Amino acid sequence: MLLLALSLLLDPFGGHARSDNASSHRPDDYTTSPGSESLTRPEPSKDPIDMHWILKWGAIGDSFTAGIGSGRLWDTSEEVKRCARYDRSYVAMIERIVGSSSLSFQWLACSGARSDDILKQAQKLETNMDLVVLTAGGNDLCLIDVLKDCIFVAYNEQKCESAITRAKTKAAYVLEPALEKILVELDRHMKPNTGVVVFASYAQFFHALETTSDECAKHNNWAFPAIGGPFQTLKVDRERRRQYDELVQITNAGIEKTIAEMKARGIKYRLRFANWDDWASDPEVSGQFCWPGSSGLYPDPNQPNLQFFKPETKKKVVHDEIKKRDDANQLQSEDHSGVNGSFYYHSLHDTSPNPATEVIHSLHGGDPIQYAGCEAAHDKRSWGSGLPDRYGKFFHPNEQGHLTIASLVLHKVIAARASVLDEAHPICNDEDRDYFQCRENRGGPLSRYVQSHLLDQTYKTYCEEVNPPKDEPSWKNERVFYKGTPEEHKYSISLLKGATQFNRQECITSFLRIIHGCDVGRPENPLSLKHGGIWKKGRYLYMLKAGHIRRPWPVARPGGTCEGWKKPLWARYTIRGRLWADLDHGQALRSSAKSCIGGGLTSWEFKYFDRPDQNDMEWEAQFSTPIWVLKRCFQNNKVFLNIGAPRIGCEGNDYPWPFNG
Repeated sequence: MLLLALSLLLDPFGGHARSDNASSHRPDDYTTSPGSESLTRPEPSKDPIDMHWILKWGAIGDSFTAGIGSGRLWDTSEEVKRCARYDRSYVAMIERIVGSSSLSFQWLACSGARSDDILKQAQKLETNMDLVVLTAGGNDLCLIDVLKDCIFVAYNEQKCESAITRAKTKAAYVLEPALEKILVELDRHMKPNTGVVVFASYAQFFHALETTSDECAKHNNWAFPAIGGPFQTLKVDRERRRQYDELVQITNAGIEKTIAEMKARGIKYRLRFANWDDWASDPEVSGQFCWPGSSGLYPDPNQPNLQFFKPETKKKVVHDEIKKRDDANQLQSEDHSGVNGSFYYHSLHDTSPNPATEVIHSLHGGDPIQYAGCEAAHDKRSWGSGLPDRYGKFFHPNEQGHLTIASLVLHKVIAARASVLDEAHPICNDEDRDYFQCRENRGGPLSRYVQSHLLDQTYKTYCEEVNPPKDEPSWKNERVFYKGTPEEHKYSISLLKGATQFNRQECITSFLRIIHGCDVGRPENPLSLKHGGIWKKGRYLYMLKAGHIRRPWPVARPGGTCEGWKKPLWARYTIRGRLWADLDHGQALRSSAKSCIGGGLTSWEFKYFDRPDQNDMEWEAQFSTPIWVLKRCFQNNKVFLNIGAPRIGCEGNDYPWPFNG
């Protein structure tokens, strides 16, 4: 799919190579292609690959679209320095392809921009734009806090968990409304019907799959600076990497969901999503941090296709970590504004009794400014704010990553142009196109779903235990988990058109995207219950389907009822519930009740309902007990809390006489 787009990037047909000083005459936040007014302009052809239709285009967004650290600064203006726009970013690559065809080019993206800043960038765009590219959303989630508190200055587990929780909360309640405002504003600036907007994704930074030995956690030091000795930061272990990757997945899911909603609303321009996450995590690319076999060096001879900038994390002998390489090609053009140069020297050469404490104080600040719920943002002494680009570029795409993004963005531009011209897509036929579809968007009842924490446990088991047939084309595999319960769900993989190879990494990534890319941030679904979905990638079809039992919908929380009635010589209990004790036909509930009662539990009956009862319950357990156990086992929630169930209490008259009515 990327071959054509890559060929255009490597040998641009309509572009021009920019010399080092070619753009020094350009205004701060707006550029015009030099000499384009006097050129003889050919008419755009009916070929979707021909870019002469792009007369006015622009780039808005955050550091991913500014391209911090990738190459050299775009020009010498203060605005470009402040925003860290670089000449090997994906925007600069596409500009060379569009080249002298365009009359105007507005590059407004700025490192550190949040959605409200990007909205202001969109408002500065001219009208009747032919093409706009953008990234947005990451800074709204306080990911800078996660980087600081979980990776670079990670000395406190509680602060790390707090930063991750804060990011997830913002993803659920802030991200989509903020992105929607930007896309609505673009409708006022794009050329109706033919204008194209391409929203580029983020990509997961870490390899977080099971390996025989987690070398990244054992042999890499991500501290900034790498102090070592007794002052050890939290390990960037598999679980920490998985949590950070999940934030990226949630962000991408929110972007994709917002795009789908805007299309359904009827925007006037062509809106596309360029997702480069798959490429970075593909085993043939090995583009993520902590890939098995990586050395921790940067550049890494064992990992030539790494897609992101990173510090050297390979553990060295004492004091070696303070030695830094001076890469003149990059440092000459980096922005150092607002930075005290002596800060880095003293941080890296600290001789205090506890250098870790001093570095934390310097980087974290004595009184961090609370900005939109993010501790680190706008505190110039906090990680990532005011740092030179040679540090700020970490966890951003490098030149390889920007080439990937440019290729996928260009692919989406060509696809959109083909749809405008009503021409066949030059890269792939309709039947070969990838598509992603959530069950929630297909209409019909939403009463079949699975709790997300259960899916997080089963998708990896499924992918790791698939046993593909050897050399057999077009095979299919499926597996059902928790069969016969309300949480029943099925994973399936179908290989199409003669495909034979099975890739476990792609299987895991694909189902992870279905799970966390659907049912995200919906007010009527506060528990993020999952309805499943489909992802077709080339000749591979991945599907997650919920079971056949109808469940209460919508539902805000787990719930239940309990009643215990005294009989002449025993008591009879009836317990009903939803979203708990439903995986094992109530056996965990039975064991907990029996343990509390101390024996004598008889006549056990358990059943699932085909559909919720009048109180939205989905199962029922009935059993007999000795008398007078209501208060000490059920009314005080002891039986329920022992198995992680909600506090439902218990009604009834199973009390000693004369209190039993």
